Amino acid sequence: MGIGGAMDIVKLPEQQSPALGAEPTRRALDDFRSSSIWPAAFGSALILVCAALKFLSVLDLSPGPYCAGAALIIRSLLTLLTAHRMRRALETHPWTRRLAEVRDDRVILLRDPESDTVLHLKHPRINPTCPTENGPLWWAGTPEHGGVVSAPGGTALTWVRPLGGRRARYRWVLLLGLVVGGLGIAGSEAADHDPMVELKVIDHTTKPGPCRVGFKDPLTHEHRTASFICEGHRDALIPDLEYGWVVSYGPWKGDLYNADWEGSTGNDVNDGLISAGVLLAAAGGIGGTVSYRERRHFPAAGTSPGPPRTPAARPAPRSSRWPAPAAPCAASHEP
Repeated sequence: MGIGGAMDIVKLPEQQSPALGAEPTRRALDDFRSSSIWPAAFGSALILVCAALKFLSVLDLSPGPYCAGAALIIRSLLTLLTAHRMRRALETHPWTRRLAEVRDDRVILLRDPESDTVLHLKHPRINPTCPTENGPLWWAGTPEHGGVVSAPGGTALTWVRPLGGRRARYRWVLLLGLVVGGLGIAGSEAADHDPMVELKVIDHTTKPGPCRVGFKDPLTHEHRTASFICEGHRDALIPDLEYGWVVSYGPWKGDLYNADWEGSTGNDVNDGLISAGVLLAAAGGIGGTVSYRERRHFPAAGTSPGPPRTPAARPAPRSSRWPAPAAPCAASHEP
């Protein structure tokens, strides 16, 4: 179904007034911003509970719950960023009527009935207010920077962006992922060279868990005491002997950890940097590939599809540039 349909009968606000001046639009924007509160609260609570369980040595969870909580917080931050973009567009531009064609690949084509130009826009993948049917929509924004579309009435707001307009952004995401992952790999490589030391348990505990140990620091050659996660159940002949490793790099230099990598946050940071780098690099690579395909299959936003290009005519062969040879001279008549 192409772009078309009758114009909506809902009355638009005054053409010179910003779209945010309408009361239904302000309420819709406030509701959209409020939708970011609960995911952020739940994600923060999940991270705090996991950290408390690990600190109290009750349960040492995998990075999965931490990543889930961080994902919820990031989602809320992105929602707030989108709400800020919506407010900026709605404060600047008035509502205008456009005829819309909604495609299955999240592409929306908006046609201006007056100038007959078509905007090629894309909406978010998950948004309950996204338009799903062809017909009239309200639009506030610019073809270059995107804007807000809504069903007639301005009560269901959706941020849309120009098609293929995130090329440079995905490059930066990919570069950031490579840098972050590289830092995590460098930290893991440095951890392989951490020196092992003999530790003497000075609080005489024999149970697994936190204990107090004394040792000679192989990095500074000084005698120190520090907290350590003891394995417990030591040999009866040497009841106060433990073995550990000293961190030799970064801001965690001098920290102790055991054979299970417990005791220093440096190892957790390295694992987190590697995981975050892989996710960022994957997002940048996949997003950049999708954006590249969009730029190849769709024209620039704000313009109607132009006529197909006709191939230029090839120059004539070189031999045809020379004049044809003259006809042979007629034979001379006999006297």
